[in-house]
Amino acid sequence: MPDLTVIEGGGERRDWDRELSQQHFEAFVVVLLRSLAAGDGSHRLTQEFFRFLEHAQDSKVPVGPVLDGAIRTLHEQAFDSDGGDGYEAEKKHVLQAALRVTAESMASDSLARARRSKREDELRHAIDERVLGSERRSRENGWSYVANLTERLGKWPARRK
Repeated sequence: MPDLTVIEGGGERRDWDRELSQQHFEAFVVVLLRSLAAGDGSHRLTQEFFRFLEHAQDSKVPVGPVLDGAIRTLHEQAFDSDGGDGYEAEKKHVLQAALRVTAESMASDSLARARRSKREDELRHAIDERVLGSERRSRENGWSYVANLTERLGKWPARRK
């Protein structure tokens, strides 16, 4: 890339710096989510965070627009799909509901428990809709998702009298 001069208030270099800072932050968020899911701290997490901070500081890009752009991009990558079928919508709903439960599980304010309970209900509902959608689609194809799923449970236990 040619050496570009920073023009106050805009210019190619500033746009490129903002895009690069956004990519660093996106990488940080991905590593952060992986670390949360794995339950461990990560040297890579620290590296990604410092890459973002160093680039943002060195290039003097405004951090607010970088974060907004990164969140929008990550949301699109995680939840916007080309397929408009029921499966994709159900999957999106389950993933978003699970993230909301996770966020409220980490919150510590006085209303967090109430929000978490509501989010857990929404997650259960999203999972139910996912199972029902899978059953609908499987029946259209002549089989049963639920029947295949419940076969793994084995026989019903004997009823106590």
